[in-house]
Amino acid sequence: MGDETILEIINLPDYVGKSKKAILRQKARIIGKDGRTKDIITDMTGVDISIYGKTVSIIGDMEQIHIAKEAVEMILNGVRHKTVYAFLERKTRDMKIKQFHRIAKDETDLM
Repeated sequence: MGDETILEIINLPDYVGKSKKAILRQKARIIGKDGRTKDIITDMTGVDISIYGKTVSIIGDMEQIHIAKEAVEMILNGVRHKTVYAFLERKTRDMKIKQFHRIAKDETDLM
């Protein structure tokens, strides 16, 4: 991880209240069956995610964290997983295009 690595912590009770049952249900939604949802978020954004206690911790660079946090918040707000996955695909594609343009610009600056 680079120098610009940051940590974002999402406090689940801020979104779902103090009910242990609600917190457990939302943690399960974020993790997904066999960890699938969590894996999709981490694979598509490049962040590391830890779900522990009443928090979801996300580690990565600013752009990656912004996308992953938005995906987690979508899940917490009851959005269907399918919609969250489509959002992640779109944002990942946009992130790759930005990265390509940055590399192409650096290449032309060297010439």
